[in-house]
Amino acid sequence: MGTTTVNMRVCRVDKPDLCKMVKGAVVDTGATVSAIPAAVAKELGIKFPVKRKFLLADGRTSVKRVGSAWIELDGRKASTEIIALTKGRPLLSVLALESLGFTVDPKTRTLKKQEVSLLL
Repeated sequence: MGTTTVNMRVCRVDKPDLCKMVKGAVVDTGATVSAIPAAVAKELGIKFPVKRKFLLADGRTSVKRVGSAWIELDGRKASTEIIALTKGRPLLSVLALESLGFTVDPKTRTLKKQEVSLLL
């Protein structure tokens, strides 16, 4: 299976008109928290008030500071948890993907719009 990448707008939760474009974010259906470049987070003034321990793909653990941001993709916008990266590629998590109402088509490696589910 190949990699799906997207260009997404990242905005401050408390100032939703203050946004930056993040290009080439990897859609990571195994990640529960999205990741943006630290430079983008700093420029937007995003705060990271919570520390959380993460299990990495190679089995190691890492403690990261977690914040929140709006992510906009193809006209859809959702709030999601994020971390700041000093190296590596930005990530769009599966939770953000689902909140935005998208799934990944594994054959075409593209995003497909879906209706967001609400069970009452």
